Amino acid sequence: MRHGLELLDQLLHEDPFRAIIIVTAHSNDRDIMREVLQRTRGGQFVFKDAENLESDLRAAVAVALAHPAYSMSRAIRHFRGMLNQELLEDDYRKFIHEHWYVLLGPEYSDCRSPYEISRGAKVDLFALRHDGFPDLWELKRPHDAVFTRYNDWWCHSSETSRGMGQLFEYCDLVRDEPSRSRGYDSRKGLGPVSMNRARGFLVIG
Repeated sequence: MRHGLELLDQLLHEDPFRAIIIVTAHSNDRDIMREVLQRTRGGQFVFKDAENLESDLRAAVAVALAHPAYSMSRAIRHFRGMLNQELLEDDYRKFIHEHWYVLLGPEYSDCRSPYEISRGAKVDLFALRHDGFPDLWELKRPHDAVFTRYNDWWCHSSETSRGMGQLFEYCDLVRDEPSRSRGYDSRKGLGPVSMNRARGFLVIG
């Protein structure tokens, strides 16, 4: 049993959020059960003396894979791998939009991508905060340079300058046309939105 606990510790050290199912014959040993539960933070158990072991095992696997901590950890691992690849900007945008609740965090109640804030102007991510105010996210590729050297000075790269210019334009649009923007949002099922206090974020490098 001690060897099994050491192996469990090793697995959790490598990935604290990995999906783990404990198959055990120690269903009557409360001390062992308590020790395992503390390590797995309430992970799934399957008892070898169950009437239908195969059915219980399938159910435990399904529950473990659906656990929010596991799905969030898997999304973060996948995104970290994407950052080391030379992908298109749109590939990063699509993945962030699909997993915005993981990558952007609980500050937001909704996220649309791409989002047309005015005719012909689309922001990469339009994230709505719980207070009803939006954040505009402009995405560039992770390998794009943030700064470039000019003689003895460092200045914004062309990619950074372009992204900042886009954000300034988008923020100006939503501030200058708040009533039009709010009406458009309500038709798309996003509301109420206070467009007069939009924040802008540039993700690059």
